[in-house]
Amino acid sequence: MASLFEKLDAQQPAELRARSLDSIDWFRQNVRDIKIKGKNLQDEVDNYVLRFSQIGRMYMFFYDPKTKAKMPYWDRFPVMLTVKRYGTGWLGLNLHYIAPKYRMFLLDALYDFTTNEKYDETTRLRLTYQLIKSAKKLRWAKPCIKQYLNNHVYGRIVEVPPDKWEIVAMLPCQQFRPTGIHPNTVYKESRRKF
Repeated sequence: MASLFEKLDAQQPAELRARSLDSIDWFRQNVRDIKIKGKNLQDEVDNYVLRFSQIGRMYMFFYDPKTKAKMPYWDRFPVMLTVKRYGTGWLGLNLHYIAPKYRMFLLDALYDFTTNEKYDETTRLRLTYQLIKSAKKLRWAKPCIKQYLNNHVYGRIVEVPPDKWEIVAMLPCQQFRPTGIHPNTVYKESRRKF
């Protein structure tokens, strides 16, 4: 299987530009749908999580952590690859916790664990917590491992299609809190965990 870098290198600049613009347009259209209002918000979130939160898929959503008072920082807008589901939430890799350069390294390594090379609705990553912890080539994932609770998601959860993964992963849409936390501070802490 060709690496992510080989695939990107094989594309012409015009192809890369068109693909990037397509992904950014997809992101803009879908980010509007994430925030919803209404009385049954939590029921809708719970139903969505139970039906669509599949292992090895990428999702984006707004999140308000239960233990935020004890946390030095957190990402209010995760872009996450699901590793494991629980009855009350899931474990995932939030790519925002590492610098864009390392996101590319991680995605390239993760693409070795895809179910196929179509990068369509049938494609997912075969991920387990044990695999992430033990595979040296996945070392960039360690600072990204986060647990999320269903009842702390607000708004809709949007699935990112596999053909948009690398572009969406690179978008500077992280929202670290508390306000004033610079992404470089988070990246520096994460590099220590590699």
